[in-house]
Amino acid sequence: MKQTLNHQLVKRVFTPKQMVVLYTWFHLPAPKVTQTKDGYKSKVSSSDVEEEMGIEERGSTSVTTTDVAVARILLSPVAKRLPQWASVDIDKHEVYLERDNSWTDVRVVKPIVALISRRILTVDWSQTPVGAGPEEYRATWVPGFDKVVITGSTDSEELYGHTDFALGYCEPGETLVTDIGKILKDWWLEQRQEWDQAPWSLIDAGIIDECTANRLRDEAWSDDSEESEGD
Repeated sequence: MKQTLNHQLVKRVFTPKQMVVLYTWFHLPAPKVTQTKDGYKSKVSSSDVEEEMGIEERGSTSVTTTDVAVARILLSPVAKRLPQWASVDIDKHEVYLERDNSWTDVRVVKPIVALISRRILTVDWSQTPVGAGPEEYRATWVPGFDKVVITGSTDSEELYGHTDFALGYCEPGETLVTDIGKILKDWWLEQRQEWDQAPWSLIDAGIIDECTANRLRDEAWSDDSEESEGD
């Protein structure tokens, strides 16, 4: 996949530390950003920024801390609209929320310019043996990199150790929907193979319509998909 990079535009949209995370995730040489800590000046790495964001390694083989950092940067403007699980204690008159969005208050998370993400579709894993809930996928165009990043969001950290994570990226253009479908199908196939995950049910369609979503799901859970992955 070709890299179309406008570094000056990137600088107008993202803070220096966010740039370090994004360049690292896109497998590009990160710009030199320094920080002074304990009297010593050092180069800032993506791991440093992830630590500042409060992101910890949770042992997931599917999601990395950099995947999480990228998702937080891109999704911070829509965090309140992402999947949320809630319970109510009638006696105490209290509402308990499973998704913790306090990360949106961390300064390093917020880009200079709020990005616009579009919902791809939302699926429901609750009827599967794993018993997880909704998982929403979004597409966000990233200025300067000229790439569309696909993210996943759940209503709790139970399944992957984090609620939000970047899954991959593709080029904007005529084949965008097809390319998004490939990224999602690979993600579902990974869940099937690693966790013996059963097929999801569709909650709501977006960029990808219901017919296409169901076709991609059937392909991910077909015997042919598993055999071709093994080859």
